[in-house]
Amino acid sequence: HLEAADAELKDARRLDDALISEMLAEGDGGRGKRAPRDAAYTQHEIWRRAMRLRLEGRVRREAAMALTAPASVAGGAGLLGVLLWPGIGLASRAGGARRCRRCGRAFCRRCQVTTKYPDFCSPCMHLFILRDGLAPGVKAKKMDDVARYRRRVFIGSRLLSLFLPGGGHVLAGRAVFGTLLLMGWAAAWIGFALHDELMVNLEGLAPQAIPLTFLPLALLALLAWLFGNLSSHEASAD
Repeated sequence: HLEAADAELKDARRLDDALISEMLAEGDGGRGKRAPRDAAYTQHEIWRRAMRLRLEGRVRREAAMALTAPASVAGGAGLLGVLLWPGIGLASRAGGARRCRRCGRAFCRRCQVTTKYPDFCSPCMHLFILRDGLAPGVKAKKMDDVARYRRRVFIGSRLLSLFLPGGGHVLAGRAVFGTLLLMGWAAAWIGFALHDELMVNLEGLAPQAIPLTFLPLALLALLAWLFGNLSSHEASAD
């Protein structure tokens, strides 16, 4: 297998020509086979080489195909246009209905007489903000709606946050903070699931370096879970 051996020697020289030259210069000392030697590569060098191999290989080819394919470019432009459609002023921004922050009931925003409190329906605005009183029957019904809604949101957000940190914040009204927690939680689990696909397998080169790749992901997942379950789910009420 001279051709295969020559190809392997060329690959080895491309990786570390100095080390291969040193090994060949030592000679076999009259023995038919030389004892194996440990590679003196640091973890930093292994990771740098692995990332460079990945970037030079499939990632670069896939990126080139995605950028040159007309269907991919058209699809990406269409998706971007759909996502930016409301923000560039082509779609109406005035919603016809909203959900009351107190009782959870939907109400028509255009029918709201007072525009100073857009997040509350008229009964809740008079009952909790203006405090000018309501009819006893309306007040009792509204208080019952508020208690049921807050209990439902509390239980639902707590159960959801146990398995999906950040989902409870989105459900309770803190959409931005909840979305950040969801992104961190999803990124950590995607990293766990696809660690063999994100870069070359290093188990044969440096087995002790593999657990180190999981530490940032585990820390990210832990922080997302703690913030998702220990922080307040509901936004501060006015």
